[in-house]
Amino acid sequence: MDVRPAERRDVDGIFAMWEALQSQGTASDPRYATATGARTTWLKAGFAEDCLRKVPFPGCLVADDGALCGFVTGTLTGPTYVLAPVAGARIDSLYVAPRVRRQGVGRRLVETFIAVAERAGVDGVDVGTLIKDERAVAFWKGLGFDPMRITLVRPPRKTT
Repeated sequence: MDVRPAERRDVDGIFAMWEALQSQGTASDPRYATATGARTTWLKAGFAEDCLRKVPFPGCLVADDGALCGFVTGTLTGPTYVLAPVAGARIDSLYVAPRVRRQGVGRRLVETFIAVAERAGVDGVDVGTLIKDERAVAFWKGLGFDPMRITLVRPPRKTT
């Protein structure tokens, strides 16, 4: 299996995996349902260009074993006004196809992402995940990620 920066030919496959990831999120917490027309919105918002970005580090890495079997996307984050100023990166999405799960593909994608981000001068990497997805929380903790803050969501008021 090869982990490499995404190429234009990968975009449709990445988006199909992203849709599967969103479905998993919805199964963990129905509030995470994907909006109607998400594919069109993402493509108009520059999803492909974000995936194909190469500077300061690749916007998307893919796992390829003859066919796409996973991806990780991420962005550079700037220092905040109240925390110690460090260049950081955020992992936005990670997906591994069911046929290769529990074979180290996710770990390899994340470790490669961290390595290329560090080579670009990034000091820290953060990730968000759904608290109700216990497998995801355990995965990230197993890679050394430690909870720092929690985002609480108040459901919208029901209208009658």
